[in-house]
Amino acid sequence: MLHFFRKYQRFFFLIVTVVIVISFSFFGAMNVMMQTPVEDPVAFEAVDGARIKRSELEQMAAFLASDSYDKSLYGGVWGPNFLNDGVIQKNFLQTGLAQVLAEEYPALLEADLLKRSAKEKHTTLYHHPKADFISVENAWGFLAPEMKNYYRTVVIGENPLSKPEFDARVNLYLGQRRISPQSLKQVLLYQKRQYSWLPEDPDLYRADLSVFGYHSLDDWFGPNFTRLASSVIINMAKIAEEKGYSVTDAEAYADLMRNALISYDQNKASPYVNVASAQEYLNEQLRRMHMDVRSATKLWKQVLLFRRLYEGFGDSVLVTRETFAPFAEYSGASLEGEIYSLPEALRLSSFTDLQLLQVYLDLVADGGSTGANLPKKFKSPKDIAKVAPELVERKYRLDVATFDLGRIQQRIPLDEMWEWQTSDAGWDKLQEQYSILSVKKSGTPAERFEALESLDPSTRDQVDRTSRELMAKEDTDALSEGIANAPSEVRTLGVRLAGDSPFKGVTSSKEIVELMETALGQGPKAEDAKAKLQNYTQDGRHYFRITVLDREPSEEILTFQDAKKQRILIKILNKKLEEHYAKLKKNDAKRYRTEGGEFQPLADVRMQIARDLFKETLENLDKAHGGQEPMTVEDAASLRLKNHVAAARDAAVQGKSLEAFVRSDASDEPTFADQWLLVKEEYRTARGEKTRGRLQEDAVFDLAADSWTEVNAPAGGDINFFHVLARGQDSLDSAILSSGNQVQERISTEAQQSLMKKLLSDMRERQEIELDYLAARKQA
Repeated sequence: MLHFFRKYQRFFFLIVTVVIVISFSFFGAMNVMMQTPVEDPVAFEAVDGARIKRSELEQMAAFLASDSYDKSLYGGVWGPNFLNDGVIQKNFLQTGLAQVLAEEYPALLEADLLKRSAKEKHTTLYHHPKADFISVENAWGFLAPEMKNYYRTVVIGENPLSKPEFDARVNLYLGQRRISPQSLKQVLLYQKRQYSWLPEDPDLYRADLSVFGYHSLDDWFGPNFTRLASSVIINMAKIAEEKGYSVTDAEAYADLMRNALISYDQNKASPYVNVASAQEYLNEQLRRMHMDVRSATKLWKQVLLFRRLYEGFGDSVLVTRETFAPFAEYSGASLEGEIYSLPEALRLSSFTDLQLLQVYLDLVADGGSTGANLPKKFKSPKDIAKVAPELVERKYRLDVATFDLGRIQQRIPLDEMWEWQTSDAGWDKLQEQYSILSVKKSGTPAERFEALESLDPSTRDQVDRTSRELMAKEDTDALSEGIANAPSEVRTLGVRLAGDSPFKGVTSSKEIVELMETALGQGPKAEDAKAKLQNYTQDGRHYFRITVLDREPSEEILTFQDAKKQRILIKILNKKLEEHYAKLKKNDAKRYRTEGGEFQPLADVRMQIARDLFKETLENLDKAHGGQEPMTVEDAASLRLKNHVAAARDAAVQGKSLEAFVRSDASDEPTFADQWLLVKEEYRTARGEKTRGRLQEDAVFDLAADSWTEVNAPAGGDINFFHVLARGQDSLDSAILSSGNQVQERISTEAQQSLMKKLLSDMRERQEIELDYLAARKQA
């Protein structure tokens, strides 16, 4: 070995020398490069003359670009900055300062907003491909109706910097923060589950329901906006210090720690948060943001100084009691009266509700039912029973006992079941129901048991359940004893002439109705019917001991509420749609075929078929209540019974009795005749209270005592009108306090905006903020 090294020592020496030279050359060059200063240009000159570097501005902008709300919204994932408690949202967007920025620096925001505006005109909101009424816009209609107007203003507008459009953009952003895309998705999925016939839309589960696909501040307003806001905070922090405001490092760090504690409590259950304490939580966030505690404290100190100056300036505005006492008197007005509205069952909130009501009216009305008014006459129960017996019922007073075959099955021991299964009689019955047993070797009981044991667990469980059921039916003594000893209860039941019955396991009520009717008579047939009712079953599992005590003298028509609840109407509707679709396929086959030439399933074209089937009703409603734009099917549903309510309101205004229009006791279950009557409730409201759409508040407070409002028909079908009985006034002191707070807040906001405009004016005089480097970076 030594001889080898001596022989080739020159080569080893050469290699080592080359490696050493290269290493020293590389690290020496790197050291020189690291010592070369990195260029950090000035972003702007602050109001005190300080030159603010781009790195400082970028750090502030990155810190404020996301906040604690984003952290919670995305399930606690790392990334959003929870140390920011929402500076941009709370201090700029909600106060109107963002609009001031847009007015003062349009040139810096224009390019970003125009680019976004062009994209927004080509985006659409989600709607179910087979049902337009399941859509983001309709969900907004229930949750936040103003969002629809904001969205349309942004999409239709041509100048995103104009006050209406920029205000709409800000409000749309804030609205999405209140109603998150995830919440919106849950609402749409809930709506979809209300319509069992509607096919699933797999796209909904993975769809991003964010408006325009925007998530961050930069998405909505562009990167220049966040940097403009950051520059304002930096400048106002310096002004605050000049005016004597101060924030210590300890205060700034404590506030950051408070934000960390709040976010940690909200997200510590998240699988992404793998730290043990709020302190570690804060440190990990700073590490990911490439910041240390010192730099974060310094930055947040500027934010707190900005807030103290900004909020302090607003709080310095004083408003005297006399200034807003008249306003308090106005806002403290209250009303007491009576609200007349449709009963809950007749509040049609969807096109499906409208279809069900029309199906019901078509069957029970004596004459036309497709107009905008309710029919004047209705058919008798006897006539309805000829075309829809499932809508007619007769009430019986019965002494009923029930017995479930399962009670006997539970008492059968395991060894007895095995003995029965391997017997000749039992094996033959099992082979009739399970063909797989016929191919098994089964000459002896042992072979039969082995065949049963060879079945897969699921099949074996089914065989055991079937065996116990057959054994229980064969034990007639135990069955007769169970039925005879079952406790009974006297009940009044409505039994329909056809269709399902109130008795479990009795799927056709025709037979049991005939038996009960016969049992009420006299003679051998009546006795025979009574005997059958003492041991009655249709499915062989649920047994009844029924004694007929009495019945109502006449048949009754089911109310719309009961017919809908018992799913009678949806079955009739489905049948009508199937029949109408078959007719349309004959008349216009091409329209309903797929590209492969096959007819589309009804579920895929159900909405189109329903529109055509109820075309006359929709046209009549559009003529009666429509405006310049075509009426949607949802609006048609909400307005279907408006004329009915309006007739009651007209009678009241004319001084006529409302006895024919209003139910005397709303607590009682309505009959067929009085189901259309309105419900009267005592109602009180004060100006400014949220009436949840029940009243048109502006119109109501203009009325004198003993006046009647116009008919109010909000989305959802709660059509109503209001009778003002008395006008009142809330306590003036409390009203003044409330109003004073409102006035103080409004004037404070205006004072803060005035301060912002002056500050921005000063900034322009010194040196306009230059953010062109952002565009240069994008191009590079």
